[in-house]
Amino acid sequence: MTKKCAPQLSSFRVIFLVGPTAVGKTDLSFYLAEKLSASILNCDSISMYKGLDIGSAKPRLHIKRIPTFLFDEWEPPFTCTAGLFRKKALSILEQELNHRSVLAVGGSGFYIQALEKGMYPIKEIKPEIKQQVTKIHKEKGLKHLYKLLQFLDPEYAKQIPAQDSYRIFRGVCIILSEEKPISLLRSSFKEQKLPWSYLKVGLYLPREVLLKNVLNRTGKMIKEGLLEETQTLLDKGFKDWPLMRSVGYKEAVLFLSNQLSKEELKNKIVHRTMYLAKKQMSWFKRDKNIYWYLYEPDSKIRIYNSIKEKGV
Repeated sequence: MTKKCAPQLSSFRVIFLVGPTAVGKTDLSFYLAEKLSASILNCDSISMYKGLDIGSAKPRLHIKRIPTFLFDEWEPPFTCTAGLFRKKALSILEQELNHRSVLAVGGSGFYIQALEKGMYPIKEIKPEIKQQVTKIHKEKGLKHLYKLLQFLDPEYAKQIPAQDSYRIFRGVCIILSEEKPISLLRSSFKEQKLPWSYLKVGLYLPREVLLKNVLNRTGKMIKEGLLEETQTLLDKGFKDWPLMRSVGYKEAVLFLSNQLSKEELKNKIVHRTMYLAKKQMSWFKRDKNIYWYLYEPDSKIRIYNSIKEKGV
């Protein structure tokens, strides 16, 4: 990837650190936080929840020495929307930026975009609408619900995979609640840019190196108790929680119900993780304002110096 020229800004209060899963964002973020005397704002949509520790590769040891925010923020079975995340994140930034810079770190592109550019306003969905859509889902299935979304908003439905039950369900709920297509809400939306200067840094790796990272991390997760963590969540009645369909947890559930062997468990997690990484890179590559760095073992100092040169 071609390295961009440094922008002509005197200082950056917020540094976005993005890139695919397993690329090394967590490792670099805590190094930079110490060097820059900055705090860390978690923008990973899985690490925000209590109980999702091993499967989210949550940085438990590092958290003790650096001020961090939005780790373990939500209790299952609650599901945080991008809009709620932005509201919470803005409140944290308003307080933290009085004292220090903030590293906003994560691979969840939609959440990063929501924080940077804002969200189109949506009313709280009434319980009766959720009940109505839940009934359709249970009685007629996800395929029928997806067809309903295609009928209500064909343009938006094209962007949603037919297997993404959470986004299909929420999409139908929003359309019924707002009484207009989501694509129309988006087209009339005006960006609400952050009121602080910011820099966007991206990390990438050659595919074969990323695959090695994913293989190692998957093996470590299983060894450290991914299955036990998943079983605890199941025992608490969270089987239908949307987060249980995220990478790692979905495969663990299948293994625990005797639908996968131990070898298949690891292979499927690796395969889905690599597919997720590909989607994340496709998302971030659209953003021409990200400064990309190949992340190698000796890259930390080089990246730190480059960020300092840009005015942090």
